[in-house]
Amino acid sequence: MRSLLEALLQEAGLEAEVLPVDLNQAAAGIVSRLAVEVRPPHFAENPDVQRRARRRLLHYLEDDLGLADADPVYLATQLVDLAARRMEDFRRWGEANG
Repeated sequence: MRSLLEALLQEAGLEAEVLPVDLNQAAAGIVSRLAVEVRPPHFAENPDVQRRARRRLLHYLEDDLGLADADPVYLATQLVDLAARRMEDFRRWGEANG
């Protein structure tokens, strides 16, 4: 997740060294939140559930991580799409670390 987050931030024109947050902590927080969001059995098929997850993640990226300048809508969209594709991985992580 850390390398993906770093790549997405670079696509948005930001370098990890100038971010207001530690990339490892940010990645761990994102994974934790996505592990919660993918709990509904219909997460991958339900656009409303994904939209809600995207909105919650967007607030986390902007408010908690201070990434408002990093195109947080794009980041949230890419990360929720990843969670929809790899839902079981996030669920397993959540169960193991919940």
